[in-house]
Amino acid sequence: MLRGTIRAVAMAAVTAALIVGPVAPVSAHDPVRLPPQAKTDCAGEVPVVVGSDAAAQSDIYSAVTLAGALGSDCVVLAGPRDGAFSPDQLQRLDSAQSNGYVVGGEAAVPQAKVHGRDLVRIAGADRWETAALVGDTARQLASGDATQPASSISGSGNAVKYVTLTTGRWLVEASVSDNHGRFGAGTNFSVSLVDPEGDHCELVANDIGTEVRDSAVVQISADGILTCPPGEFAVEIDAVGSWTVTFTKR
Repeated sequence: MLRGTIRAVAMAAVTAALIVGPVAPVSAHDPVRLPPQAKTDCAGEVPVVVGSDAAAQSDIYSAVTLAGALGSDCVVLAGPRDGAFSPDQLQRLDSAQSNGYVVGGEAAVPQAKVHGRDLVRIAGADRWETAALVGDTARQLASGDATQPASSISGSGNAVKYVTLTTGRWLVEASVSDNHGRFGAGTNFSVSLVDPEGDHCELVANDIGTEVRDSAVVQISADGILTCPPGEFAVEIDAVGSWTVTFTKR
């Protein structure tokens, strides 16, 4: 399904849910309706984590709405509140970007289930307030008034990593520590973004030192001369020490 279609369907679904009024109580034995976005490839996508028992059904609808506003197909099912993450869903989360969202409170999705990720949790006093908060966030994201949570990659030594950058302005921050060359002196640290067309889009860092911090603002757009096209970027890192590169949409 195309992301634009997913977004339109999701927004229509949450609007309908908010105006329909009270619904029948949910039984623990009722079947859970799972979205197609719970089976997609999450590689490079922004994840939206949500519980997957019958009590979380409305949160699942909200998660689909939020994913649509993010332009993501990655809705990750965390399992029932008293159950474990299924191996296939945990694998999907592991392949997704490090940033993202959790829909529902800690009773629905315990903090242990985010596996150390710094995810933004959207939760209200009840499922209706949660749905309203998700709707507000989705509208802000769609209008460009909200800043998406930062995504980061890290490692040590030379590497090539991949991130997905959507249309907009991105602040890219790069840092390295213990970047020692021969005889203990500082050595080169460089970070370069290669766009989906294979062109070098931005040299974020290119400096010598044991501790280096640098940043650049990158404009992503499908048209324009001084911009880079949206899609999956290769991040080429030249380093000896331990490094981190963070991407924040402004």
